[in-house]
Amino acid sequence: MNGISNNYYAPIIKGYGYDEVITNGQQVSALAQVSKSFLGGKTINTQIANLQLQSQAIANSVKMSEQDVIKTVTDQYIATYGEQLQLDFYNEINGLLRKEDSLLKKLTQDNAFKQNEYLGFVVILQQQLLTTSQLETQYKFDYAALNYLAGIVDTTTTRLEDPQLNSKTFGDFTNSIFYQQFVLDSLKLANDRMLVDINYRPKINAYGDAGYNSSLTIPAL
Repeated sequence: MNGISNNYYAPIIKGYGYDEVITNGQQVSALAQVSKSFLGGKTINTQIANLQLQSQAIANSVKMSEQDVIKTVTDQYIATYGEQLQLDFYNEINGLLRKEDSLLKKLTQDNAFKQNEYLGFVVILQQQLLTTSQLETQYKFDYAALNYLAGIVDTTTTRLEDPQLNSKTFGDFTNSIFYQQFVLDSLKLANDRMLVDINYRPKINAYGDAGYNSSLTIPAL
């Protein structure tokens, strides 16, 4: 339904202005239009299906965003837990190297071990300790990043538990939201093809209008 109205007034002041023969001085016009398209059941069902698919796609996109957040936190957890295991291994090696250092130092003092060989061992020990320190710094950084991603406000560092991931954790891929997105995209493409086909089919439209047009001139008695 549409409504259109055109109104104007052309005054004449002291003989100057538009000729009333041309303008009638003033005019008021109004027009109301009503139109209706007669759609078949298939067309209506296809349009409804298109709206439903759009709604489902939006809902699935929200779930995918949530899944992306979970994946990001999980990846960070696994990386940080791996560094924790590596630190445990390095600390164990460092403990053995320190015991070996005490033994070699005593043997070197007793001239039972060459001093240059002991100094070479000390260099290896210092390199191992430096690598451990660098890994510890990286571990603390990744641990803080994990807390940030998980929304945890805490500056302390505690041991992470084993995530215990296995193949049984993952279910049927056809139930995943990513597979559902693929299905929705396929249905959307098929529905779009139907909409294009419908647009090229003959259509029946009906319309009517009614209006009013007047110069507002009062006839002389």
